[in-house]
Amino acid sequence: MPGGGDIKGGGGDVRNDNPPLPNSPSSSIGSPMGSQKGSDKGSGKKTKKKMKKSDMIMKQFNSKMGMAHASIPKAMLEGQFLRLNQWSSIIDDEALHHLAFRNVQRIEESTSFRRQVMEDAKAKGLDAMTMITAGQVKGGGGSSSFYEGVKVLQMNTANRVTDYGLAALGRGCTTLEELDLSHCKKITDVGIRAMAMGCKNIRKLNLSYTGNVKGMGYIALGQNCLNMQELSISGNRKLEPWLLKRIAEFSKLTYLNISYCERCDDYILKSIGNNCPSIVYLDVSFNPIISDVGILEISKGCQLIETLKMPRKTMPYKITDVALLALGERCKGMTYLDLTGNTNLTNAGLNWLTEGCHAMKTLKLYGLDRLDDAGMRCLAEGMGELLDLDLTGVNQITDVGVRHLALGCKKIERLILSGVYLLTNGMDRDFGLEGLQALAKEITTLKSLNLANCFQVGAQSLGAVAKANTGLTELRLAGCQNIDAKALRIVAKHCPNLKTISLSGCSKVDSEAVKAVAKRSTGLTSVNLSQCYDLSDGAIQGLVHYCKGILDLDVSECTRLTDFSLLAIVESNMTPGLRDLNLKRSQVTDTGCTWLAERCTSLLKLNITGTPVSFGGMKAIRESWSHVELIRTNEFFGLKAVRRGADLRHIDEYGALWAAVTKIQSVYRAKQARRLMVIKREEYLRNWVASHLQARWRGRKARQYAALKRMQRNREDEAARMIQNVFRARQARKELERRKEQAWHEKEVWAACLVQRIWRGKLIRGIAHAAKLAREEHRKRAVKAAIMIQSAWRAREGRQAFALARAAKIAAEQEQERAASKLQTIYRGRLARKKMLKKKKAKMEHANEEEAAAIKLQAHFRGMKARHLRQAKIREAKEREKAAIKIQSIYRARTGRMAMYMKKSALRAEQEEKAAIRIQNAWRMRQGKMAMMLIRAARAEEAKEREAAARKLQRIYRGHKGRNEYKKQQQKVVIARKKQENLEEWAAIKVQKTFRGKLGRQRFKARQVEVAMRWKTMFDEDQQRPFYYNMNTGEIRWRKPQMLLDLDPRPPCDNCETTEAIVECGECHEFYCQECWDAVHFGGKRKKHKFRCLYDYYKKRVDYGDGEFPSKWPSEITQDEMYGWHKLGDDPRSNRRADQNPASLALPLDQIQKWNKYWDEASGAFFYFNTESSESTYERPMSYRSVADEKEEEVDPEEAKAWGKHKDEENNVYFYYNSKSGESTYVRPASFVTPTPTPREGEQALLTDGNSGWEKHWSDEFNMHYFYNRRTAVSTFDRPAGFATPQTTSVNSL
Repeated sequence: MPGGGDIKGGGGDVRNDNPPLPNSPSSSIGSPMGSQKGSDKGSGKKTKKKMKKSDMIMKQFNSKMGMAHASIPKAMLEGQFLRLNQWSSIIDDEALHHLAFRNVQRIEESTSFRRQVMEDAKAKGLDAMTMITAGQVKGGGGSSSFYEGVKVLQMNTANRVTDYGLAALGRGCTTLEELDLSHCKKITDVGIRAMAMGCKNIRKLNLSYTGNVKGMGYIALGQNCLNMQELSISGNRKLEPWLLKRIAEFSKLTYLNISYCERCDDYILKSIGNNCPSIVYLDVSFNPIISDVGILEISKGCQLIETLKMPRKTMPYKITDVALLALGERCKGMTYLDLTGNTNLTNAGLNWLTEGCHAMKTLKLYGLDRLDDAGMRCLAEGMGELLDLDLTGVNQITDVGVRHLALGCKKIERLILSGVYLLTNGMDRDFGLEGLQALAKEITTLKSLNLANCFQVGAQSLGAVAKANTGLTELRLAGCQNIDAKALRIVAKHCPNLKTISLSGCSKVDSEAVKAVAKRSTGLTSVNLSQCYDLSDGAIQGLVHYCKGILDLDVSECTRLTDFSLLAIVESNMTPGLRDLNLKRSQVTDTGCTWLAERCTSLLKLNITGTPVSFGGMKAIRESWSHVELIRTNEFFGLKAVRRGADLRHIDEYGALWAAVTKIQSVYRAKQARRLMVIKREEYLRNWVASHLQARWRGRKARQYAALKRMQRNREDEAARMIQNVFRARQARKELERRKEQAWHEKEVWAACLVQRIWRGKLIRGIAHAAKLAREEHRKRAVKAAIMIQSAWRAREGRQAFALARAAKIAAEQEQERAASKLQTIYRGRLARKKMLKKKKAKMEHANEEEAAAIKLQAHFRGMKARHLRQAKIREAKEREKAAIKIQSIYRARTGRMAMYMKKSALRAEQEEKAAIRIQNAWRMRQGKMAMMLIRAARAEEAKEREAAARKLQRIYRGHKGRNEYKKQQQKVVIARKKQENLEEWAAIKVQKTFRGKLGRQRFKARQVEVAMRWKTMFDEDQQRPFYYNMNTGEIRWRKPQMLLDLDPRPPCDNCETTEAIVECGECHEFYCQECWDAVHFGGKRKKHKFRCLYDYYKKRVDYGDGEFPSKWPSEITQDEMYGWHKLGDDPRSNRRADQNPASLALPLDQIQKWNKYWDEASGAFFYFNTESSESTYERPMSYRSVADEKEEEVDPEEAKAWGKHKDEENNVYFYYNSKSGESTYVRPASFVTPTPTPREGEQALLTDGNSGWEKHWSDEFNMHYFYNRRTAVSTFDRPAGFATPQTTSVNSL
């Protein structure tokens, strides 16, 4: 049963690939019913619960898509060796959490069981292993109960797994030794680090193509996984060289794959060679900057290496013959070497390699076009153990080189000669055979042969190879145009084990040859018959009739194929079914594709490009194939599997199989349970009858014994009563006298008490009667109300229960009926197909045996008959020969005499004829000369007329053509001139733009430095802190100006010390780049640290001012050496600011609120003056708003509210949407007003300026600071000009 465990007596056989199928019936059947005295009470309820649970399981597995897209079955996660690559598409974090939890649980159970076994063994004085071997351990199951945890976990391309799943593995699967995470795109350094800290016993790890694992994960692996032996990081192109060097920390490495790590260089290989001497397998494929130096270092340090892969596509000059010399001298035990694409290698390097590496078994020389026959001779002499040789594209090899290979490499099993176009059929020379004929003579172990594009190879050499190598399983002859039907029949006759055959472009192949190959090689799985134009539907019919296991079939460009080919494929019942079918440019139609959709649902790829099939027809039947998509482009039309479609289809098939097996087992278990119930019922009835018979017999005997005992007891009782009566009468009389006296005394006391009791009783009865009446009334009302409520509730519950029970019963009956019908249909169909297949197979075998016997009898009979005929013909031929000789002698004599006479007559007639011909020739010559003179005169005249006409026509045509050519040339000159002008203009603009850009940047930098130099750093003796003074404007600031901040050197990252920092942590007091920040502050307590960005969106330094956590800006007091120090009095505007109000100097140009605008003639710029605070600045204050600004910013409030800002998640940009008009745009509308936050009620401000009313707050919504004015209720993200950080300083001290 594919994909599941084998159903046997005790349960499912757990395998690695798939979860076990449900247990067999025997596992659920317990002891006989007679022994279940205590468990029979709750059996009814348990049975109902199990039935409900089984119904839920059946509903879950009845849907294929549910199985394919749900999480992995939990049973798959049991065991120590979990190879789940085929199921990785549905593995997620939840599955890994479950795996980790179950692993910890099973380890604890195993530890507890082991402890119990040891205690029992110690108590009995035995060894624990002896007890397990002898089967004395109860409830254990032998040594299998000692569970040691998960050892191997493979989940290649598990794209649902994230860092959380790896963290769970690190916590719960600490026993892991092998882990495959290749192509897991969502895992990062965080998950690898968590896994490495927990799974410290890992020896084999595959992290190929995990691009998000960049640094910290590998460092954690190096620190924790010290026993690493096999590591693969292929395809991680962005790994830094310093990180690749740390691979050398794994000193126990034996397997290393760093292919496609483009930054890997010779220094990294040197580190590996110096620190990892045990490496046996090394893959450095497609790392272009590796050169001979790196290979030399590897050969020095890793002399035990057996496998080395170093193919490349670019920079082939970096690997030369020197690398092969080093490998040949030092790596004597190498068995596998891939040199694909290293086109700089020559015969000399190959010679050096073969002198040392005599144990080589696999050698790939793809594309080494400098090698020739001499190199093949070196291979033959030095590598006699070769099993696999790839010579694709080595186009200088001839038949001589192949002869050398055949003489030296006699154990070769796989040979690729694709593109060796100098290869021919070979010939028989004085010293022996050459080419493929020599190969056929010397080598008989070939299993795979590739002769693609060897167009000179024909039937002679191919037949010789096929006769010598009967074990061929793969044969590729694409482009061999000389291969015909005769050659294929030879191949079919001698190579019955073929699995793969490619005949693409073999145009001489016909349908009969294909049938012959199919008839003999019934195990074919891959067939390529593209561009075989003579093939008809009969070829496909014969192919699918004999070869039921074909998976890939390519018949593109076979224009004679029609829907009958598809009908043959559909009716052949191929197992497991076609996966890839190429029908490009054939004559199939929608009808054939409909047949495929009905019966051939295993297809994963179908190419119908260039066929009459319509897109609408394919769209209608597309749903017949699961996990494929319909594609229609200019190059391709057909079906292609979705990503990992084969695995998803496998999961679907397994889900359907699981459901079918579950149903069959449930039916079988029910039947077994009913049979067991009948047996137990009969046993119970027998026991009941026996016990009743015994009870009656014992009762009868007991009654007889009781009657005798009763009679004896009656007599004894009667005598005892007589004695007692006499004695009691005497005693009674005495007691009567005594009691009379006592009774009289008690009667007196009783009378007094009676009077008192009667009176008290009367009082109490009155009170109790009143309370009793009240209680009785209340109880009656409560009972009446309760009865009414209960009756209503019970009626409602009864109706609901009855409706639910009825609906459940109907649904269960319908579901059981449908499931039983479906199972019966599947089972009967399967049984019928099996019987039909067996009958067909038996019939075919019988027909083959009869045919073979008939052929053998015919051969014997025909041989005997042919021998008799041949002897009779020989005797008859001898007699005929004697008679013919005699007749010929007589005839020849007579013929000779006649011939002599005829020769004489012919000679005379010939002489007469010659004379007549001579006379006729003289006369005809004379007449011909005269006629010729007349013809020549006429022709000369006609020629003159034609020449004159031709000259006139040529003159007219040449004039027309010349004028046209002139116009074209003139147009070309105009276009060329225009292009030249455009080019010159473009070049001039480009030069000007470059020059102006450079000049502008220089001026901008000079301007920045010039502006920054206007600021001077001074020191306040009173405050003991520096302040900043602007020499031009006279402005004084406590905070460092933005211009000086921009000129300060940018701090580096304190963690990596190689990248500029962009973030500052307020608690660590350190700077970080983005990658280091994500790595250090990704979780834990550090995740909650306060931080701030050092630069804004325009890459300018952010001035946070005071009141924040301490900043570590690099502070240097830079002085202007050119201008020196300036005093306040030197500034032409200082007197104005110190002595008088600016309003007295000139009238303000504009006055808004408290700010006035003035023109400064000295500096040639506007400045602003605050009439209240006497503050002046050249920068426009935030609160200053002119009339023009207010006119521009007059916006309809309703219109402003209608606009909203939203984020386009797909394109990761913001856009604006008007809820009133439905308009949307990426450009910010003029009426859009950015919302600003306001403080909540009772919220405390971080900083407060009492003079201006501004407060500084923090917004969680926008994740930044903002300023709010309590007086004006205005909030803004920009620092207000009127906001001053509270300080205790005086202007006079400055």
